[in-house]
Amino acid sequence: MLDTVYPGWDESLDWSLLLERESFFYLVLSAAATLCFCCCGSCLPGYADSRLRIPRFHLRQNAVRAGAAFFSAPEIKE
Repeated sequence: MLDTVYPGWDESLDWSLLLERESFFYLVLSAAATLCFCCCGSCLPGYADSRLRIPRFHLRQNAVRAGAAFFSAPEIKE
């Protein structure tokens, strides 16, 4: 099936490097999985906001508010 779309695809990539070195194969596999999960992680919040109407927990905004409360001087009422 790939030969009809891209003839010579099997010679364009050095498969022996991936097949002979098991650790390199797992490195490439984990990098591809990380890229896939990052893409899914960036698409799902938009889907939850637009279609499902689920409110999200915004970690960055809450961390900024907590940092401001932690590092600011307390108000003293007289």
